[in-house]
Amino acid sequence: MTNRRDGAQGLEMKFIQLYFWVYWLQCLNGTWLNLYLNQVTGYSKSQIGYLSSIFMMSGVVLTPLIAIRFDVSRKRPAFLAALALLAGFTFCLYTLPVPWPVLIPVAVAFACGWMPLVPLMDTVASMEHVTGASKHGYGGYRRWGTVGFALAGVLSGRLTGAAGLWSVFPAYLACALAVAWFAWSIPAHQAAHPSEAGSTKVRVPNPSAVLELLRLPNFRRFLAVILFASIGSAMCYTFRSIYLSSIGLSNGTIGMLWLLIIPGEFVCFTWAARWMNRWGTGPLVMFGLVVAGLRWILLSFARPPWLYAVEILHGIGFAVYYPAAVAFVQAEAPARLRGTAQVLFFSVAAGLGSALGAAVAGRMSDVLGMQPVLWFGGGLQVAGGILQIILVRHRPPQREGGGQ
Repeated sequence: MTNRRDGAQGLEMKFIQLYFWVYWLQCLNGTWLNLYLNQVTGYSKSQIGYLSSIFMMSGVVLTPLIAIRFDVSRKRPAFLAALALLAGFTFCLYTLPVPWPVLIPVAVAFACGWMPLVPLMDTVASMEHVTGASKHGYGGYRRWGTVGFALAGVLSGRLTGAAGLWSVFPAYLACALAVAWFAWSIPAHQAAHPSEAGSTKVRVPNPSAVLELLRLPNFRRFLAVILFASIGSAMCYTFRSIYLSSIGLSNGTIGMLWLLIIPGEFVCFTWAARWMNRWGTGPLVMFGLVVAGLRWILLSFARPPWLYAVEILHGIGFAVYYPAAVAFVQAEAPARLRGTAQVLFFSVAAGLGSALGAAVAGRMSDVLGMQPVLWFGGGLQVAGGILQIILVRHRPPQREGGGQ
């Protein structure tokens, strides 16, 4: 019994460290890369937009193929480590002083490393024997990603202010090495689905896996609604810093605002498993999307100090929505295709939705200004939350104590 408890604690700590460091990667990339390309390399905003679109669309096209290979891999921890290393080294290639078209293959390679990394980690972390190692299930791991993200924002802001924007690249590589190390340290049998444990059968990647998933009507409706809502989210998130700067906030204050996500996300991720047991995934996905959309609408009117209260809603909305969405995908997909399913979900939201939302918002902001972008984008998220509870069939909640 003691050995089993010690093993669960060791597994829990590995996933806590994984999520802590992988969200450093997300913060460093999302906060500083485009600023570096604009201010140091001298690329125009249009050129940066082209590279960003190529990155996101590469993720949409290529990461499902990577996920298919992951689903049949017998060495999933090594697979995750390789993705982290690919992301770390290709990110540093953005420092090359070359014309922007030369960086197109870099953007494609970076998408292959970074875009599948989080959803494939979620796939492993959502398996019953892994969630069972944490008192708070998947949310017990993911909440430490929130801490890592916010801490990365504060510390990297000070680092780039003191040493220059170039310093973000060795910092990113160091974090990628940390993610690779902790992923590699997970025993392979603990990352395998229980149905595969002890199996010696070699499974062959099946490119038709994506089509098989898309033939599931309920899963297909879920992806369609998530795409609808994610377009709205991307419209607002892409231009968030520009809007905050336009209403008078300094760069330091904009960076420090990331600290406000910690209370809401930490609490909501901690309680996510219990809430899903009580209410199921449907009401939580709806609530999270509606709150996230209202946050953007309210942000268009708010000024300090009310703006700080509105920003807290970001952590609440996302941390209620995301664990429920991951759990829905995990339950809806066949066990042998769960990695592919999580990547499809992530690619639709963070890839296709982000690309479309950024393009629409850029044109709309030029013509109408930023406030209508926040109203329209936030409204799409609210509508997406309502539509998914109407159109998508969710399984009944698993009541604590074994009841249905």
